[in-house]
Amino acid sequence: MTTMSVSSCPLHEDHVIDSVRLDDGHRFRLSELGLRPGQHVRVIQRCAFGGRVLARGSERIALDSATARTIIVRGAARI
Repeated sequence: MTTMSVSSCPLHEDHVIDSVRLDDGHRFRLSELGLRPGQHVRVIQRCAFGGRVLARGSERIALDSATARTIIVRGAARI
């Protein structure tokens, strides 16, 4: 299955976080927000200047464009 960054994900499709390519401090902060490998996310909005809004369950998390490019996802398998 192919991987892509959150910044290139299509809207309203389920994906699984494969990796986060940031330094330890920033990766830890995203992990605290629930954005860690294995988590299911969905891009629900594209924002100005490349930002993205992710849905993780009932939560919404806004990311700037630089952070969105560092989160690598793969398509979630359909059950």
